Parts: sequence; structure tokens; C-alpha cells
Amino acid sequence: CLMAFLNACSKEAEETLPTADVRVGFVVDKEDSRTRTSLDASSGLFSWEESDKVSLWAKDAGGEFVLNAQEFSVTALGYGTGQAYFTSTIAAPMAEGDYSYFICYPLPTSVQDNNLTFMLDAVQDGKAGNGSGICLSGWTAGPALPRVDTSAPLGESAMPRAGMHHILHYLKFYIPQGCNLLGEEIESLEFTMPQAVAGTVTVDLTDGSASLSDAVSTVIIEPQSPFGEESYVSAAIYPPATAYGEHDVMNVTLYSANHYSDIT
Repeated sequence: CLMAFLNACSKEAEETLPTADVRVGFVVDKEDSRTRTSLDASSGLFSWEESDKVSLWAKDAGGEFVLNAQEFSVTALGYGTGQAYFTSTIAAPMAEGDYSYFICYPLPTSVQDNNLTFMLDAVQDGKAGNGSGICLSGWTAGPALPRVDTSAPLGESAMPRAGMHHILHYLKFYIPQGCNLLGEEIESLEFTMPQAVAGTVTVDLTDGSASLSDAVSTVIIEPQSPFGEESYVSAAIYPPATAYGEHDVMNVTLYSANHYSDIT
């Protein structure tokens, strides 16, 4: 009788806990500019884009990983600043319980043990886009990710929330009216800093700490279209190892179609 009872329970569990693929999701919606990925240089604000993807790790209460570098994509953009809904398909529903989550943007170029690698390119688009704005959530506690029906309105109140922060610094370049000595729009901008600013960024999954290797001190900004006076472009740079002093110098070169100008 006992064996028959166990078999019956097992059959019932199989019927009530499906193992088919299920779509789950969460919301990123902190009301501050650190949680967004593409920079509008004129306003200094970041925003999520429909093509953005993040990687997520989840550990259960026992510290075991149940999701490893799971790829989530933007399903919808919210009305609030920096709000985005991310979903992904996983192999089975997550069991109820408490979890710890770690989220990063963009998708790492590689994952080796606890090391996540990102490329901070020396050639950028002028708005910290294309993966230049590296964001992390840190380990955050939360419930199991709920099932999401993307054919229906997103159940925002039931979706766990996360906040993310940038680990890079951002420079904004602006040409005041009447100060463009080249006489034509700028097609690219190159700057060199006293310390390394771009290269391979490695993040430790255990604590979110970061380091820079294969480093260079020069970045080139190539915007999608030329820019002129009273326009902004920006660049993402790795934070300096030591604070800059009054004798440190940044060299900037502006290039137009026919001219260039050096600024120190």
C-alpha cells in the first residue's frame, strides 16, 4: 500500500509540475539614470533599447545555481525612465522559494568559472551604445521568476524588480556656438588620457568587482552622423586607478572631412 501511495503521488506531481519550456520575466525600473544603457549625451540620460539583452544567474536558498548566464531580452519598454521588461524561456518553472540573482548588461563575451569578460571598445559610437555601458545588479534577493504570457498585458505587479548600476565613467564632449574652428561638421573625435581607459573588462561574479586588461589610453568616437556646434557626443571609459591631478592632461583631436584640430 505504501508503494502504491508513493507511485500515485509521483504521478500526480508529474501532472501538476510541468517540465515543458516556460517563459519567465522581471522588470528593471529604478528611477535613476544609472540603470539604463544608451546615453542621450544632450540630456545626460540613459535609456533601454528594444534590442538590449542581459545575462542572469540565479542561486537557490542552498547556494546552488539554477540558472547560469541565462539570456533575457527586452519584451517591452515601460513608461517610466529606465523601465524595461525582460523575458526568457527556461526548461521548467522555478520552484517556489527564495533566490539570489545577478544580472549584467551587455551579454559577456565570455564566461570562465566566475569571471565575466566584456569588451570596452576603443572605437565608440558617441552615445555609450553597442554594449559600451556595462551595468551590473549585484547579488539581489527575490522570489522565483513568474511565468509570463507575452500574448497578454504584462502583469507588472507580479514581476520581480531589479536595479542596475554602471561600472564605467562617461565623458561628454560639446562644441559651443561659434567655437568650431574647422568650419565644417565633425566626423570623428579622438582623445588620449594619462591612464588606461579601454580594453578587456573582467567582472568577478562572486562580488561584482572589476579589472581592466589589454588596456589602451586612446578612444575614438565615430558617431553615426557628423555633429556640429551645440551638439554632444559621449564616451564610456574605465575609471582611473588613481585620481587625476592638476598636471594631468587629456589630448583631443577633432576631424572633419577636410581638416583636423588638436586640443590639449
